[in-house]
Amino acid sequence: MEAQRDIFSRESGYLRAMYILWYESLGRESDIRASLARHHVIYRRDVQQWVEEGQAAGDIKTDVDAAHFATGYCSMMFGTIYQWVVAPDAIDIDAFFARFAETTVRSITASDGGLVMARLAVDGTKSIYFEDLGGAGRALVMVHGWGMDNRCWDGVILPLLAAGHRVITMDHRGCGRSDHDFADVSIAANAADIVQLVDHLGLNDVVVNGWSLGGAVATHAASLLGSRCAGLILTAGASPIYTQKSDLPIGGMPADVEGNVAAMNDDRVNFLTMLATAICAKPPTDAVLAWMAGAFINSSARVSSTLGELAHLDQRDMMMALETPILSVICGQDGFVSPDISRWVAENHPRAKGVEFPDSGHAPFIEAREGYLAALNDFISHL
Repeated sequence: MEAQRDIFSRESGYLRAMYILWYESLGRESDIRASLARHHVIYRRDVQQWVEEGQAAGDIKTDVDAAHFATGYCSMMFGTIYQWVVAPDAIDIDAFFARFAETTVRSITASDGGLVMARLAVDGTKSIYFEDLGGAGRALVMVHGWGMDNRCWDGVILPLLAAGHRVITMDHRGCGRSDHDFADVSIAANAADIVQLVDHLGLNDVVVNGWSLGGAVATHAASLLGSRCAGLILTAGASPIYTQKSDLPIGGMPADVEGNVAAMNDDRVNFLTMLATAICAKPPTDAVLAWMAGAFINSSARVSSTLGELAHLDQRDMMMALETPILSVICGQDGFVSPDISRWVAENHPRAKGVEFPDSGHAPFIEAREGYLAALNDFISHL
């Protein structure tokens, strides 16, 4: 759909010429008419294949008739082009495609026990991907770390649902299945997307859980949500700072962050493959390493600027103004976020508490899963 929308924008003259030839060919037998018929078969076949691949992956409902959907989808596309060719000013193409994409995804994406996999339009015609996995309890919005995607939470989703929580995951701008061509991929923009998602789902009293750089996103989102945020969880969170300040000498150095961003931009695949090996304190399996590296590499090259924000991030005033209870998850062997930063949150915010996993690296939901789940459930139960 996005590709089709872009063709409208970039190739408007070509589309008009093509449709003039096509419609002139309909009144008689011609090579153009025969070619047109063959192309329509190909278009329907391609759409049918996309749907069938989505069904095989579990992303699209199995009761969707792929062939009938393909016919309807192509009819909608070509009918829209026809109307636009006749009267370009009568149709807001960007608005049409944004709405059409949202309603189409909602109509065919897989559903199981309340699961909703959908896209949310933000920043004009662009969109982010999210999953509302259902549950009747308090809503828990899970915010992944830099360069990852919502699949990082898969190991804890089912236990959290079993505990009664309504679990919602999302992909940052430029990550996972969210659009990758955002101009603004900042921490603030991602935080604003969380607020828009909360609004879209009609939620109140949400708990926001941010991992790593997602902790900075979550802190900013909690500030924007105000009283609608019932709790903030910082899972090895890069918040309120990541690098040392003159009055708070904990964390790394700004030059280290800037150097890492430069090295990544210079040799992205090798850098991110190496980065995946440093997440866990103990070497994970090759499959886990491949998954982590794949998620990093799948993110947009643009999101290096998001990582670069950590060099000078300072959310202390923002965090201290929060009246929200905070759970700071401290990882004793964390090689990404200094454990002292997580301890600082627990020791200095008046409504914060800390839980420490001395042997865990940067991913406690993988390395200390049972203890991590127990800490989350206990925190949420006391809100």
